[in-house]
Amino acid sequence: MVVLSSIFSVFALVFSVISIVCVDKKSLLLFQVLANIFYSFSYLFKGSILAFLGVIVATIRTLTFYLYAIKNNRTPFITMLSFIVANVLVSIISYKAFVDILPIVGMSIFTYFTYKDNLTHIKFASIVLSICLFLYNLKIGLYISCIQEIILLLSAIFSLCKQNKIKKYN
Repeated sequence: MVVLSSIFSVFALVFSVISIVCVDKKSLLLFQVLANIFYSFSYLFKGSILAFLGVIVATIRTLTFYLYAIKNNRTPFITMLSFIVANVLVSIISYKAFVDILPIVGMSIFTYFTYKDNLTHIKFASIVLSICLFLYNLKIGLYISCIQEIILLLSAIFSLCKQNKIKKYN
């Protein structure tokens, strides 16, 4: 099962890196949906039900935000809030140790900033999410996922620097 989990993690990483370097929200969300699908299977095969359920909520959230974005509509506040509440409920149901809160905190922050439509803020939120997931994955022994989170963290930082450099020249 660890091998399957790792294979799914590699595919999730590819889609996550692509998403974080996207220059528009629609593309970012589309690649996040794909990444989340692979992350969910990675956690499922690792046996981490909390993370699996959290990523399922994240997948539905990201798909919902994507559908609003392609219609050029703003996601309603109540929709965003309902996804944060769903994350908290998943955490309460599955809580075993303090470390179990980290993915939910990271996902809730990412949910809020994805709702806000500012690509720079989304990328900053992805940094927070990567740190939370790195610590969680380290604790549960998903070392391939730890490496992934470091790569995603560096990708987000690189993307922010590149984005700011482009803005500086324009």
